[in-house]
Amino acid sequence: MEITTVKQAEETYKQWHKDFVVEEFLQHRANTEIQQVLVNELDRRNITLEDVQKIVKRHKLDAYPSGLTYANLALRADRVMAELIDAFYFFCVFLVISAIQWVFNIEDSIGAIVLLLYWFYFLIKDALPNGQSFGKKSMQIKVVSIRSAKNCSILQSIARNIVLFIPVFCIADLLWIGRYERQRIGDVLAGTIVIDLKVR
Repeated sequence: MEITTVKQAEETYKQWHKDFVVEEFLQHRANTEIQQVLVNELDRRNITLEDVQKIVKRHKLDAYPSGLTYANLALRADRVMAELIDAFYFFCVFLVISAIQWVFNIEDSIGAIVLLLYWFYFLIKDALPNGQSFGKKSMQIKVVSIRSAKNCSILQSIARNIVLFIPVFCIADLLWIGRYERQRIGDVLAGTIVIDLKVR
């Protein structure tokens, strides 16, 4: 969600959890007036800039080995939206293949084929050109190596996504996005982060 006015910022930040307000402050995405609203909101909650610096130090958010900073990280909402877009694209593929099966009266089960295709795509999607799945390309975010900032490799893509096939790890993995570092367990294993290409 893009916050464009001071009034909108004041109303929005009052409703947000402390962690989200701090994250927004650290992202440096706002103009001067809205950034001041952020500072006022932190002050209202008795969160000093010294407290913010402690959070930065504790979670090592000031810089990554590749030179990227916390401000480069993709927002959670954009990442969730990218996953939904990917799922929608594959649902459309399923509908098209099902229609072809119906029109040509093909009796072979198409479900297994589509499922295998989806699993394959799901594993290697972040190694597609420019480290972007279709959904990530739509949201202008991408997966990169945390050490080199280079595009995600096939092995890294498989490592970061394969944990989602294990139910227990899947839930834990998704919850990890809630951390300040915004890395899933899969990201930690693969040595990757998701960055926002709109941030320069």
